[in-house]
Amino acid sequence: MQVKYDIQVPPILAHDLLKAVLSAIFFHRLFGSIQPQVRHFGNLDYPSPVSPTVDTLIEEQVSQLLRTIQSQTSSPSLSTISIESPHSESSSFGSIPSLVSSSYSSTSSLSSSSSGSGQTGQIAIQFFQRSGNTTVSSTSSSAWVVTPRKPAGDDSHQTCWEQWIVNITLRPQTPNGGTEDRQLAEKDLSRILLDMVNFTNDHKDHIPPITTTDDTPFPYRVVIKTAETAKMGKALT
Repeated sequence: MQVKYDIQVPPILAHDLLKAVLSAIFFHRLFGSIQPQVRHFGNLDYPSPVSPTVDTLIEEQVSQLLRTIQSQTSSPSLSTISIESPHSESSSFGSIPSLVSSSYSSTSSLSSSSSGSGQTGQIAIQFFQRSGNTTVSSTSSSAWVVTPRKPAGDDSHQTCWEQWIVNITLRPQTPNGGTEDRQLAEKDLSRILLDMVNFTNDHKDHIPPITTTDDTPFPYRVVIKTAETAKMGKALT
């Protein structure tokens, strides 16, 4: 299944807003015995797991995405360029293994108060089903390659059972400046958080069985768009 959000935000708020959205996704999808915590975006509270590993991953990927889209001069397709998956024996650059079939799509288009084109980018979180017949090899730090444990020729593969995609557009500030922009961003985040609750409550049948007591039973990775590797990667949308 796939969940997609489209947001527009001025650059000064983009970093914190993206961190809030990604943290909330991980809060709903780590499933293990992760301690919850409450964080704040302006006057709005949002849930987040207590996980230094996840915090570091989000910080690195959001920072890299924003650096990229603020410097890009074109609109390339989404590419796999940087991935961390702390419980999945990651990784080396390669094709995206078995992307989820999108039988459900929840889309929220936000911050429509500022129209026109802007600098755009995408960031996505993918969750994978563990398989006793596959492993993920580690030969570099940029992406996953799934290696079958069965003899050559077997079609075993790592399965992505859910992905969350955030499309972001960096727009100019509103005429009234910081206060209005902050209020709009808080409103956007509030809508996203409500949608996450509705989605996770209403759609559970696609979640694979949990067969491990690990804190994070499902391997995950973060995918971002870059201009430099657009010709090398696969698009998620």
